[in-house]
Amino acid sequence: MKRSSILILEGIAILLFTGFTIRAETDTVSKADSNSVSHFSLDAVTVTAPTRHDLDTQSLTNPYKVEKNSELGTQIITREDIEKLAPKDIFDLFNKAAGLNVTYQGRKSPFFVDVRGGGNLTYILDGAVLPTSSNRILQKIPMSAIEEIQIVRGSTSLALGPSIPIGSSNSGSGVNTGFVIIRTRQPVGTEASMSGFVEKSDGQPIAHGQSIFTGTHIANKSSTGFLGGLNGYIGGLLSGNDFPSTDTRFDGTNADAGMLTTGLNLKKFSLNGMLYRDRGRLEMQRGVTVLGVLDNSKWYYDPLITTVISSNMTMEWTKNQITLASIFYTKYDQTERDESFTDTTPVNKKHFVEKTNGCSIRHNARFFSNTPFSTLFQPGLQITNSTGFGPNTNQSYNDWTTSVLGWSASAAQSLFNVATLNAGYRWDRKHIDTSAISALKVSANNDQNLAPAQVVTAGGEWHIKDLLILNACYYYGYEGTAGDFDIKTKAGTPLDPDKQKRVEVALKCNWKKY
Repeated sequence: MKRSSILILEGIAILLFTGFTIRAETDTVSKADSNSVSHFSLDAVTVTAPTRHDLDTQSLTNPYKVEKNSELGTQIITREDIEKLAPKDIFDLFNKAAGLNVTYQGRKSPFFVDVRGGGNLTYILDGAVLPTSSNRILQKIPMSAIEEIQIVRGSTSLALGPSIPIGSSNSGSGVNTGFVIIRTRQPVGTEASMSGFVEKSDGQPIAHGQSIFTGTHIANKSSTGFLGGLNGYIGGLLSGNDFPSTDTRFDGTNADAGMLTTGLNLKKFSLNGMLYRDRGRLEMQRGVTVLGVLDNSKWYYDPLITTVISSNMTMEWTKNQITLASIFYTKYDQTERDESFTDTTPVNKKHFVEKTNGCSIRHNARFFSNTPFSTLFQPGLQITNSTGFGPNTNQSYNDWTTSVLGWSASAAQSLFNVATLNAGYRWDRKHIDTSAISALKVSANNDQNLAPAQVVTAGGEWHIKDLLILNACYYYGYEGTAGDFDIKTKAGTPLDPDKQKRVEVALKCNWKKY
């Protein structure tokens, strides 16, 4: 469909305010010299914006640090990239990412995202592991709220998240082989920005959207006392968009979102928090009957409500011994409405709620950092809890309470600063308190531990020359239990768990500018 943009407005209400002093020095000039000129010398002024070390993929303070050889399979989409690409939503952005295939399903689940080589993707928003309804959550997140997206494909980084889907026992089968990590904006100094757009597509009504983000940094200039050196930030965002449609297509969306982000740093301790909430509508594109005419079914979600609360903590004992922890809560609330374009009978409403919470702790320990044989050891522990109730997509009944307990350990060994070897192991076990897809089977699957999933990885990187890097990694994943253990073959035997083996070898060339 041809889409022509008729207005794009982007402005900065307040730029970065930074305190500095400019000194002016005046040469002494003789009054008798009528041709003399006063000379002014200004000291050079350097304005430095705060640096987010937690976005550096190799920083020990980054809670989503990846192994060195995983960087080749990791794509970073920055705020600057998002502004240049100007995507409609996050799926439009994914469609431009390497190694991802976005398919528009168009009905109750709008988009499917496949990763290169197959396998599941886990989505993480500021430390919050998103639930099984993530495709309907992601569509409403405003692009103006995002600072960076980190796409890790074929990951050997085992501390990022669970290796199996969270949620009900039938929340998907297969081991997770990739992660999409979404980092929200933080203010850079004192700032405010506003943006808006109006679009007109052929055959569609006018679409529009607007967003405002503002925030500031706060610092205690005194370096003495318990609170000496305390600094922090606070920021907020409000956003709204509306992409209406006609009854012929019926694929419109709208969303209003708000976000509050805050953090503080005190000596070696840092704490960040984020609160996000949105509310929107999603229409399900009209289908075509076997006779080739438009189906009269009128399906849509209204409202879709998402709430995410997350907090990340970092304790830097020394520059080589750092502990990271996170805690999160999400709630997804949807009302599905089944109507007809030809019948005005009362609306059939279906209400579904999914809640998820979890916490994790991880320690990054580097030894022999000043030698050619630096060693990095990363143990981690994570637990997520999930509950869901009500009809959702093709399941007319859901009632579950589950949890996933997992731990991981990995090590990376540097060799003469030209090569790195790494290996890791992850173990995840899903416990089912209750999981039912029928009101008659509420007590059928109570208090059971599923067979644990296990992942083993190994890899290495060799800097052959300044321009050439040889990279290799091995991945083995065993699901433990095949999705919902109620699903069996026609002969009555259970399905086999998913197993995946991956071997990737790559040669990277770093071109230098002369």
